[in-house]
Parts: sequence; C-alpha cells; structure tokens
Amino acid sequence: MKKYVGAKDAIIEAECVAIDPDTEEMKPFQELMHRRRKYGIRKAMKEYPVSLFMFDALYVDGRDLTLEPYPVRHKILEEIIKQADRVRVAEYLI
Repeated sequence: MKKYVGAKDAIIEAECVAIDPDTEEMKPFQELMHRRRKYGIRKAMKEYPVSLFMFDALYVDGRDLTLEPYPVRHKILEEIIKQADRVRVAEYLI
C-alpha cells in the first residue's frame, strides 16, 4: 500500500469491496466472504476481485485531521492517494 499513499505516515479509513469483473459493479459483502476458503484461492480471486475504496483521512504526516470538516479531509485524501485500477478514493455527495 505504501506505493499508493504519498505520505510518510497516515491513518486512512477504507473498505475492501468485491467487484463484478464484467460490469465493475460492487457486489454484496457476502460475495467477498467466498474468498476466505482454504482451497481454490486463485479461482476465488478471479471470480471475486476486490478493490480498496479509501474514504477518509484521519491523520497525515503528523497532522490530526479528526477535527477538520469532512470535505477538507477528503480533499487531503485525494491529494495523497495515487489511484490505480483496484485502489480508489471513494466519491462522496453532500
């Protein structure tokens, strides 16, 4: 994860979500639970790929952000995260 976070230290809230590989739609959490089997891990990874959606930054490089308004924290999160195919900053609506 270090390669996606442009900060020395950070506490970030995120959620790991199963994604339908054909439609890119989020699947229910129960679908993700299929990946915990002891056998068939590679097959499950292909059938139930996951993405990490980051949605809040609580602490970045020595700065406590918990008293900042959410839009400020989200903007900082967008500035420090290098997004990739399976690592994303979640969108938010006000």
